[in-house]
Amino acid sequence: MTAKVKWTAIVLTCAKKEWGEAVQKELELRQAKGYIDKDVIVLTVEDPKSNVGSGGATINALLTVTEYISAKQGYSVINSDVLQESHILILHSGRSYPYDPCGRTFMVLPVSYKNPEYDGLITNVDLLIKNISEKLAVKSGPGLWVSSTDMILSIPDNAEVPWKPCDACAITVPSTPKYCKDHGVYKIDKDGNVGDILFQRDISSLECCERPDGKVPVVPSVVYFSSAVAGKLLSFYMKPPLDACTYMGLDSGEPPIQLSLFFDVMLPMTTEATEVEFVSGQNSRNQGDKNSEIEKLMRSARALLWKELSSTNIYTCMIEEGSFHYLTNTVLNHKYQITACPLSDNFPKNELTLEQVGVMVDEESSVVNSVLLGDVEVGKKSVVCGCHIGGRVVIQSDSFISGLKIEHYQDENCHIQYHIYLYTLDSVVLMHYLNLIGQIEDKDGSILKRWRSSWRLSLQEILDLVNIEEEFHWKRFIFCLGYKCCGLHLSKKKNKIETQQILLHLDKLKTFAIDEDEVAANSEGEPGVTARTLANIADVLGCMGGAQGGLRSGPAANKSWAKAFHLLEIGDLKNGIAALAKERSRWLSRHDLCIRAARHYEGAASIFIRHAVKTVKEFFKPESCKLPPLGKWLTAECPARIDVSGGWSDTPPITYEHGGAVTMVALLVNGKKPVGARVKRIPELKLVFVIINNGVESSRVVCEELHDLEDYNQPYASGALLKATFICGGIIDLESSQSLSEQLQTNYGGGFEIQSWSNLPLGSGMGTSSILSAALIGVIMRAAGKSCDRMGIIHLELYVEQMMTTGGGWQDQVGGICGGIHLGLSEGKLPVSIQAVNLKVSEETVKAFNERIVLIYTGKTRLARNLLQDVVRNWYARNPLIVETEDNLVALAQECSHAFIDGDLKKVGSCLDRYWQMKKIMAPGCETQIISTLMEAVRPFALGICMAGAGGGGFMYVLAQDPLKRDVIKQLIPTVKGADAEIYEACVDMEGLKITIEE
Repeated sequence: MTAKVKWTAIVLTCAKKEWGEAVQKELELRQAKGYIDKDVIVLTVEDPKSNVGSGGATINALLTVTEYISAKQGYSVINSDVLQESHILILHSGRSYPYDPCGRTFMVLPVSYKNPEYDGLITNVDLLIKNISEKLAVKSGPGLWVSSTDMILSIPDNAEVPWKPCDACAITVPSTPKYCKDHGVYKIDKDGNVGDILFQRDISSLECCERPDGKVPVVPSVVYFSSAVAGKLLSFYMKPPLDACTYMGLDSGEPPIQLSLFFDVMLPMTTEATEVEFVSGQNSRNQGDKNSEIEKLMRSARALLWKELSSTNIYTCMIEEGSFHYLTNTVLNHKYQITACPLSDNFPKNELTLEQVGVMVDEESSVVNSVLLGDVEVGKKSVVCGCHIGGRVVIQSDSFISGLKIEHYQDENCHIQYHIYLYTLDSVVLMHYLNLIGQIEDKDGSILKRWRSSWRLSLQEILDLVNIEEEFHWKRFIFCLGYKCCGLHLSKKKNKIETQQILLHLDKLKTFAIDEDEVAANSEGEPGVTARTLANIADVLGCMGGAQGGLRSGPAANKSWAKAFHLLEIGDLKNGIAALAKERSRWLSRHDLCIRAARHYEGAASIFIRHAVKTVKEFFKPESCKLPPLGKWLTAECPARIDVSGGWSDTPPITYEHGGAVTMVALLVNGKKPVGARVKRIPELKLVFVIINNGVESSRVVCEELHDLEDYNQPYASGALLKATFICGGIIDLESSQSLSEQLQTNYGGGFEIQSWSNLPLGSGMGTSSILSAALIGVIMRAAGKSCDRMGIIHLELYVEQMMTTGGGWQDQVGGICGGIHLGLSEGKLPVSIQAVNLKVSEETVKAFNERIVLIYTGKTRLARNLLQDVVRNWYARNPLIVETEDNLVALAQECSHAFIDGDLKKVGSCLDRYWQMKKIMAPGCETQIISTLMEAVRPFALGICMAGAGGGGFMYVLAQDPLKRDVIKQLIPTVKGADAEIYEACVDMEGLKITIEE
C-alpha cells in the first residue's frame, strides 16, 4: 500500500467570498467519498480582503486552521503548541480561469480511478493533493505545506524525491530558460539552499541559475515550513502591521496589507538577501511611492519579517523527473493540458487511468465529463468539457467547447467551431449563435439586430458572475447522466432525517435569540442586563457555529456592524438592537460566520461594559498648572510589573460586579525603567506622535485635523493610544466647533510632539501597554498645563483602555505607577473605584526578594490576544468554577499581601504556585509545552513559579529558594532542550512613575 501523509488539516483558500460555501461543500463531498481521510479537518478559508497576496492568504489560512485545531483539542484560545505535531496543507485557489467556470483548482481532468469505490470526478486539486500526500510530504514530518493550484506539477510514478530534514524547503523541477522567463526561477547556492528568487527575467538574467544541462530550477509554488517556522508565521497574526493581512486584522478595523509568499515571506530566508535591500523593498513586486503611507507600512512589515525569518534557510528539493505546467489563459495551453495530460504517468495504471470518452472522437481529441448522443462528431485536436449534446452536431477540428447543452438538434447538421469558453446554453440562444456564423438563415436580419442591441458582457464580467454552486451541480449532473448512476448520489433517508433534526434545533436557537433581542431592547438604564443579554445571544450564535466555526474569541470591528454599534454608543438602544438583529441575519449561512457574528455580539456587550467603566472619571480631577516652556522635553518613565496573586479579579465587568484584589510588584528590568514617554510643546499647530521600538523610530503619525484623531478607538490604528490619551484626558475635544489648530492655539499656544517607547518584547505579560498608557497620561497632562495625582492617572487609564476597545483591568497601571509592592482593591459596585495600598514591605524583605527573583523571557510571544473575551464570557454565563475561582483569587491576593508584610517569602512562593493553578482555570491552555518544560526544569530550586499576565508566553518569574539556587536557575535556563529562553535582570522599583523636565 502506498505510504502517504496523515494530514491534520487540508485548507483551500478562496479569493471570492461568495464561493466559500460551495467550495467547502466540494471538499466535504470528497471527504465523504473517501478521497480525503474522515478525521482530517477540511476547511475553505476566504481571503480577508481582495489582494492580500499569497503570503497574506497563507498567514490568514494558518491562523484560521490553528483556531480549528486548537478548538478540536479542547483549547479555548489559540495555542501554537498544536502545530508541533500537525501536518497542515494549504492550497491557494487563485484567480478565475476562462476555460473552466470553477477555476483551475476544480478543472476536471480526463482521469478516473480504477477502484469502483471512487465514483466521482477527478479534478486538478485532487491529483495535486495526491501527489503532495504520497510523494512530496511523506518524509517531511510535521509542519506546513503550501501550494498553488494554478498549475499542474507532474511527478511521475517512482520519481526520486531527494528529501532531507530542514526548516523550510522549496520543491523545484528542471525546465528550460525559455519557458521560465515567464515564471519564477530559484538561484541555488553551493549548499543546495535558495540563494535568490528571480521572477520573469529575460533569458540572459537566468544564466546564473543554469545547470550543466542548460536547464534552470523553476518555481512551481510548492513549499514546506517546519512546525517551528509555521509557529513564527502564526505569531504574525498579533504583530502589527503584519496582523493586517488576516481576518482578525480586518475585524479589528485595520486596512489590509498585501504580502507575497515568495517575495515577502520567503525572500528574507534566501542566502543572498540583505536586510537593507529587503526592507527597502528593492526586490518587492509591489513597489509604490516610497513616501506613501502604505509603503512606510510595508517597510515596517518587511523589517519584522526580516527579524523573524532571516535566520532560516530554504533547502531546494530538485525532482529531476518532474515537470511544471502553469495553466495560462491561452486556449492552446489548456487544450494541451487536457489532450496530453502531464499527470497521466504519475500514478500506477491499476490505480488511475487516462480516459478518452465519447462517440466518434479522434485520438488527438478529448471528451471530458460530457454526454454526446446521436450523430455527434468531434474533429481532430478538439476538447469537449462538461457538455450535454445530442443530435446531428459536428464539432469541427481545433475547437474547444465547454458547458454546452443541446439535448436534441434535428435540423441540418450543426457545425460548431469555437475557441472560447461557452457557458451552459439552451437551444434558443444557440440558434442566435448559429445564425451569426452562417449556420441558419436570418432573411430579415431580426436575429442579428436583436443581438446587436442586446445587453452584453465581457468574458471577464461573465467569469465574475459565475454561480459556482450551479456549475458544480451541472458537472455532477453530467457525470451521473453519463454513467447512469444518479441513484448512488442521493442522500439516504437516515441522513435526511438527521439533517431535519439539526435544522429544527437551529430554528429553536434562532427563536431564543429573537426572544433575547426583546429583553435587550427593553433593558434601558440597566447596562449590566443589556450586556449580559447580548452575551447570551453571542452564546446562541456560538452554539450555531459549533466546533466547526473555530474559536469563539476574536476581533469585533468589521465595518458591517458599525451602524448598529454606533446606535448603541449614542444610547439608541431599541434601534441599535434591531440593527444588530438585521446584520445577524446575514451571518447565519456558515459555521465560521456564526462564530464571527458571536464575536460582534460580544463586541456590542463591551459597549455597555465601557459605559459602566466610564464612571471612573469621577475620580479623575485634574488641576491647572503652569505650561512648560516651548521646546522643553517632559519625560515620564515607569517600571514594569508582575502580578503575584489576584489577577483577573481586576477586569471589568468582574471587578465592579464581584470586587477585585491584586498583589503586584513593580520591577526595574536590566537596571532600567523599561516603559516611557516624553512630550514637548512645539510652535506648529499639530500633534506629532513618534513610536520608538528598541531605540529606533518605527512609526510617525502627524495629526493636523480633528478627523485625524477619530480612529483613536481602533486599537491597531497608528498612534491610537496617543490619540486616545488626548481625547479621554479632555485635552482635545472632537465635538468642538473649533478646528484642531484653533484648539491648540487657544488653549496651549502651540502643538505637541510625543515620543513613546517600551523596551520589553511585544506580548511580555508585564503590563507594558497599560503602563505606557498611564505614563502618557501623566506626562501629556502635565505638558498641557494640567496636574493629576497618581490615583487620577490610574482611574483615567482604565477608561482609556475601554475607549480603545482593548478592555483590560487596573492591575498594570497600579503596579507601574505606584511602584514598590502594592495591594490593589476595588469594590463590587459602580462607580468603579480603585484603591492602591502600599504594603510597606521592610527593606530586608525587599532585599531578600531581589536576591531570589529570576525573570525569564520564554522566547514565545503571548498569543492569547483574545483571552479576555473567554474569561468575560464565562463570567457572564456565571460558570460556577469561574465564580468560585474569582472568590479564591481575591482571598489569595489578601493572603499574599500579608505574607509580604510578614516577610514570609516561602509563603509568597506558595501563593505564586497556587495563583498559577488558578490562572489555568481562568484561561485553559495558557500553559504551553515550552512553559511546562521550563517550569519542570526550575521546580527543584524554586519557592514558587508563575507566568506574567494571562500566560501562554511572555515572561515567567521564579522565586528561588535562596540566592545560590537563583544562580543555578540562571545557568540552567540556557540548557533547557527545545527552549529559546533568555534571562533578564530584575529588582523591585520602589519609585514608580517618574516625571522630569529638561533643564
